[in-house]
Amino acid sequence: MKKIPKEIYLNIGEISKEQLQDLDFNDLHEVTWSDTRINENDVKFVLSNVVGQSEQLCEKCNREKKLQKLTDQAQELGLGYDD
Repeated sequence: MKKIPKEIYLNIGEISKEQLQDLDFNDLHEVTWSDTRINENDVKFVLSNVVGQSEQLCEKCNREKKLQKLTDQAQELGLGYDD
């Protein structure tokens, strides 16, 4: 499938915050969706493989930060590489 949105919003209508807290998702009727937020209380859904890619990227960033910290500590101890 082409041009799949990375996120969509379930448009559940104009419901007050008090009503929204007690609302059961299974009780919703005539719900529509769009690729943009229409109402303040629309429910955002994110494509799962996009979330997975983001999580993988965060893990990679964390590993790189740890490696940089270890490299900095090694240089402070005089264990760095000479150019």
